[in-house]
Formats: sequence, C-alpha cells, structure tokens
Amino acid sequence: MRKYAFQLYLFAVFSICLPAFGLATPGSVDKNDCHHGGELKFFHCHGLKKYNKNSYTLIGTSIQSDAWFYGNGPMNLFIGGAVNFEKVHDFRAMYGGLNYLPHVSGDSSFFMTGWNLGIKYSKNLVMPGGHLYGHGGLFHQTFRKPVDDVVEPLFGLLAGAGYQWNFDTISIDGQFTLKSPSPAERMWAEFGAPGLKWHLSSKFAIYYRF
Repeated sequence: MRKYAFQLYLFAVFSICLPAFGLATPGSVDKNDCHHGGELKFFHCHGLKKYNKNSYTLIGTSIQSDAWFYGNGPMNLFIGGAVNFEKVHDFRAMYGGLNYLPHVSGDSSFFMTGWNLGIKYSKNLVMPGGHLYGHGGLFHQTFRKPVDDVVEPLFGLLAGAGYQWNFDTISIDGQFTLKSPSPAERMWAEFGAPGLKWHLSSKFAIYYRF
C-alpha cells in the first residue's frame, strides 16, 4: 500500500511541475510578466493578452508648431495641424507625418507645408503606460508666400525627445524637436535677412492604436 501511495505522490508532483518546466523561459520578467530573450528571442509576455503583443500601428492627428529664432530680431512662429502614423515594434518605432503650418506671428501671407520621417527609441515602447523616448530623422518643408510667388524648399535633419502614454487603443504623445537651421538660414540670407540661430518644433498628438 505504501508503495502505491509513494508512486501516486511522485506522479502528482511530476504532473504539477511538468507544465512549469515546459513553459518557462530564461531571464527575469518585468511587472507585466514580460522580458527579452528565451526561445522566442525577442520581447514577449507571459501574462495578459494586451501585454502579449509586440507590434502596433498608430494613426492620428496633432497640433504642431515651428519656431525660427534669430540672433538679431523677433522670432517667426508657425502653428497648424498634421496627420501622423507610427509602426511600433518592441522598443522602436518608425514614424512619419504631413503638416500644414500657417504663420501666426505677424505677416499671415506665408505658410509652410511639409513632411517628416524618423525613428523613435525607448525601452518597451510597445507596452501600455508612459515612455520617455528619443527620436531622429529627416524633414522637408516648403516655405510659401503666394503673393510674391515665393516657393522655397527646406530639407534637413531633426532630433529630439518626447513622452508617450499608451492606453489599450489610444496613445498620447508630446514631442520637442530641434531641426537643422541651415536650410532656413540660407533662404533668409538670400532675402537679405541673415541671423537665424535655431529652428525648433513641438507637437501634441493623439493616436488610435491597433
């Protein structure tokens, strides 16, 4: 009788432990039961379904501002709107957008249109919650003043930082960006008004996340 009891005990212990050994992957997990590595070789989760997705698409709109600061005069401020997209995978995201920015600090006869394309980086950017990130990329804007037939393309590099908060189906993003000032500086030099020092941009965006 004792022999059978001991065999039943071993069988019970083996039955309980086997699934744990079969599902376990090496490496510590975070508060959402997620980690890098293991047999899957990428960031993944073992907990709730909403944490077990390592890629999202984001589509949304934003309020955007661009400001030109000069060493010898007042700034030019453009404020308008943009449509944006992101493809997020694990800790990185590719982003882009199209914008329309009227001039609001004086002469209203000129405006800018353009696009930007870049990459974000932050630990676990795909996860719900708040994430501080860095980003960098390219921008192309066209300065337009129809009354004088002025059309000037501006192309350069951008870099900055932001904070993104992810919910289940919505993301909110605040971003600050430094753009290379040399394209706009060359344009103003042609107009006889040199002295541009900084080209700064900011945006506040809301995305649908799926």
